[in-house]
Amino acid sequence: MGKFLCSIITKPRLQEFSISELISLSSLYNIPTQDLFSHYNFSFSTDQEYTDYFLKAIEHNPFIYTNIPSSDICKKIASRSICTERFTYHISHGDSIETLISNTINEYNSNLEIKDIISADTPFEFRFDTYLQKISQEQKQAIIQAFAPVPFRGKVELKSPERTFIVSICAGNMYFGLEVARSKIKRTCFYSKYNLAEREYLGPTTTDIELALLMVNQGQVVENSLVLDPFVGTGGILLAASVFGGVCYGGDIDMRVLKGLGVGRSTKNTQADIFTNFSNYGFKKPEILRCDNSTPCLRPINFFDCLICDPPYGVRAASRKTHKNTTEVYEGTKVFYDLLDFAAGMLRIGGRLVYLLPTERKLYDPLGLPKHPLLKIVANSENVLSRKISRRLITMERVGNAEGCDDENQKGFYQDIRTTWFRKEMR
Repeated sequence: MGKFLCSIITKPRLQEFSISELISLSSLYNIPTQDLFSHYNFSFSTDQEYTDYFLKAIEHNPFIYTNIPSSDICKKIASRSICTERFTYHISHGDSIETLISNTINEYNSNLEIKDIISADTPFEFRFDTYLQKISQEQKQAIIQAFAPVPFRGKVELKSPERTFIVSICAGNMYFGLEVARSKIKRTCFYSKYNLAEREYLGPTTTDIELALLMVNQGQVVENSLVLDPFVGTGGILLAASVFGGVCYGGDIDMRVLKGLGVGRSTKNTQADIFTNFSNYGFKKPEILRCDNSTPCLRPINFFDCLICDPPYGVRAASRKTHKNTTEVYEGTKVFYDLLDFAAGMLRIGGRLVYLLPTERKLYDPLGLPKHPLLKIVANSENVLSRKISRRLITMERVGNAEGCDDENQKGFYQDIRTTWFRKEMR
């Protein structure tokens, strides 16, 4: 395995998900978490412990050593990651430019692979990656000139370099390496292409593209993965799954939003429905059912690779269930427990359930998360919405054999946010 330096994107709204996403995508390419972080002299027993540790660490230093088998896997991860800026093949580290140069020369003399990288006769360039500090053009020139003792054979070429060497600087640490992968999503017009403002059909709760892609990465969607969203709405999450080749299925209790009859809206004053955006982007249309998740119309077949959704919790979108010939309020707590039961019956062993859970930060207790004996929590990230409330991105994995869950003691103690924060605010 190689030692690659991973640069995490430092936007606050992305940092919260960065480590969970890195672990999930590494697992997708068969890299266990303990192997991924094996360059560090510590280990934890769970992915969540690694996540908590590195989330605190990247507040001060967003550069993380990772143990990845090859640069090809780095490219695969970077091609779809939302939170990773780049991977560099690590050459040396130092607390000053003098130490960095000295260590680079030592690595050149002792490591044949690094010697081949430095002595390759191909044009290259230097780039800088800094955190919480700025360096002037004069300082950059001075650092580049300090590398004169390093026996590079290629020529510096700024217009069309074949290789890029990265000098990363943060909190008294300097890293030097060869860039092997850079985020494809950040370098292209990806966001402008799939941005909500560019879509013809939207609803009041359509999931934004960044969050939807993060959820899809947590679900480990790849080409031909079978993806189900039981609260599909206008199809924002399934559209993100289609970007990576997922075969999509969805359901919703509200026929109006599926057919574009007053709830969803067309941004171009045309008749549009849930299928319109898929057609506009050239994606295969999903299979859609009008259904009620409180009384599932699908029998448990343990067929799907992942179930990804943003369940309604009665604030911007009402949570309703079927009652005789009409609908009635669907209690928020019951929404999530029914979702877990449904997922346990629909997911194959190893399949993933990914969903958003609203919480009041002051009352949050990880022991109170909805539970199911056939689903284990593998990731739990907080997305802070305000000083008092947040939503958590929960990822669960299907384990064991398909059996029902009727034991209330195994279901956790999640309290519907409508009965705490929102009701309290309306008093």
